Amino acid sequence: MDVDILDLRHCGVEGAIASFLVRGPQGPMLIESGPSSTLPTLRCALEKQGVSLDDISDVLVTHIHLDHAGAVGVLASVGARIHVHEVGAPHLVHPERLLKSALRIFGERMDELWGEFRPVPEGSIVTYRGGETVRVKGLEIRVHDTPGHARHHLVFEMNGLLFSGDAACVRIPGTDFIDPPAVPPEFDLEAWLRTLDLLRGLEATALYPTHFGRFTDVTAHIDRAEASLREVTAFVGKRLEEGEDEATLLGSYRAWQRERARAAGLDESHLRICAVANPPEISVGGLVRYWARKRGG
Repeated sequence: MDVDILDLRHCGVEGAIASFLVRGPQGPMLIESGPSSTLPTLRCALEKQGVSLDDISDVLVTHIHLDHAGAVGVLASVGARIHVHEVGAPHLVHPERLLKSALRIFGERMDELWGEFRPVPEGSIVTYRGGETVRVKGLEIRVHDTPGHARHHLVFEMNGLLFSGDAACVRIPGTDFIDPPAVPPEFDLEAWLRTLDLLRGLEATALYPTHFGRFTDVTAHIDRAEASLREVTAFVGKRLEEGEDEATLLGSYRAWQRERARAAGLDESHLRICAVANPPEISVGGLVRYWARKRGG
C-alpha cells in the first residue's frame, strides 16, 4: 500500500487541502475529492503519479463539506463509487440543503471557492454508519463513526494509518499548531472529545488530516487537538458571557488566534494557510451556535 499526498493548492495556497491517492493491490483510490474548483489541480497531480481521473473507481470521503467532497459528483460521472456516511449520502444525491447552507456562510464567494457541485446518482453511493470492516481495491479498511465536527463524519483506518478528515482538527504543515474547525451548524464539543478518545485507542502509526499532510506523533497530536478544542470553546463561551456580540467576538477571536499561532512559531505564510484551511469566521459561527444550544438560547 502506497499513499501520495496531493496538494490541491486551494486559493493558490500550498498546504491547505489535500486529497490522498492510495494504491492497493487492485489499483488506486482517492480519499477526499476536494472541491470542484481544484479539479484541474487534482487531475494534474494524479497524472504526475501516472494515474488518470478515469482510473479512480472509488472515492472515500470523510464527510460531505465542500472542501472534502465538492468534486464527488464529477468523479461519479466518470464511473467512481462514492463511499460516505449514511447521514451525509442523501445530501449528495439531493444537494439543495447542503448548497443552501454553504451559500449562507460563503455568499458571493461560493463559485470562486468551491466551483460546481454535481449531484451524485444514488446508485454510485456506498454508505457506512461506522463499525464496518470492508475491502476496497484489495485493502482492508475499518470505518469509524467520528462526530463532533459533523454528525456525518467518518475516519478510515487501514494498515495502522488514520485518514482523519477534520476529526483530528487542522494542523499547519511543518508546525505543531492545531486549529479546530468548529463549523456550524453541527459543532459538538462533547461528541468531538469522545471521537478523540476513540482515535487514541486505535494506536495508529500515522495521521493523515485533510488539512494537512501526514504526522506520526499521533498521541501528542490528539492531545494537542483536545487541548485546542477546549481552549477555543472556552474562549468563545467566556466572551459571550461578557456580552460580546458575534461581530465583536469575531475580531477578538481573530486577534487571540493570531497571538496563539505566533506563540507557536507560525509566520505569515503559515497564517495564510490557517486562513484558507479554517477561516476564523466559520469557527466563530459554529462556536456561537454551540453555546446557544448549551445555554438554551
